[in-house]
Amino acid sequence: MLQATRKWIAPVLAVFAVAAIQAPSAKAAFTLTVQEDAGTAFAGAVISIAGPLDGSSNPDTITALTTALNSALTYFQFGSLSSASSGPDGTPGSDDVASLTQTGVVVRTNDNSNGLVHTLTIIASDDTFSFPVSNPKEMRTSAGGTFNNTTAGDSRTFQSIFDATGSGGGLVNTSLGAFTFTPGVGTGPFSPSNPDLVTPLGSQTTPFTLTNITVITLGANGPGTTNVQQAQFTGGTSVQTVVAEPSSMALGLISLPALLALGRRMRRRTDV
Repeated sequence: MLQATRKWIAPVLAVFAVAAIQAPSAKAAFTLTVQEDAGTAFAGAVISIAGPLDGSSNPDTITALTTALNSALTYFQFGSLSSASSGPDGTPGSDDVASLTQTGVVVRTNDNSNGLVHTLTIIASDDTFSFPVSNPKEMRTSAGGTFNNTTAGDSRTFQSIFDATGSGGGLVNTSLGAFTFTPGVGTGPFSPSNPDLVTPLGSQTTPFTLTNITVITLGANGPGTTNVQQAQFTGGTSVQTVVAEPSSMALGLISLPALLALGRRMRRRTDV
């Protein structure tokens, strides 16, 4: 009975997943997509986490229904995948912080057709940011994660993109090398230690688009069922107004240790 059930569940899930590839999202301005082997001759379809693939009813969050999503993938399977944006929550025309994050857990399947090494690209994007409005602005990028049961050639890259060209501003992105992580080979866990990266944006217009891109590369699994490669990943992009520190406040902060030391010396003299 269980085998018979599986026979019809798999095709149904595949239909749902294929439909989501083309279905428009109710959160059209805030999107999350997945693609295997992007930019290669064997590139898979771009899968939009929308409609029957999105389990979130909140406009600021996209949460993949992984069972349906995994039925449309060949080389990878997700344990979880989500993205969050402050675009729907912030106040237009304010200096609220614009933020976009993505996080997930993925494993490599034992399918080695079309080569042993395969990539998975996850793109989160939101084009509704009408804040912060004050200038100058800066973009902060952070990324982390953990790899287990790795093989030679495994890696993760993360990139942030700021795009205000639609409103007369500029296009700024972090370099791919800034957040490239190549784990060691073995059982792990292996984790990157990238510090946050602050990218000056100068004077920029609103509205603008934030996009961040994770690319996971995994080779073939090792022998046995305990050597399945796993990558947990997270990344975030934020834009905020640079608040200039008043010179008097800066001087006060700089002189505070000296004032405390002077106070201690004066107390010692009084005690004597």
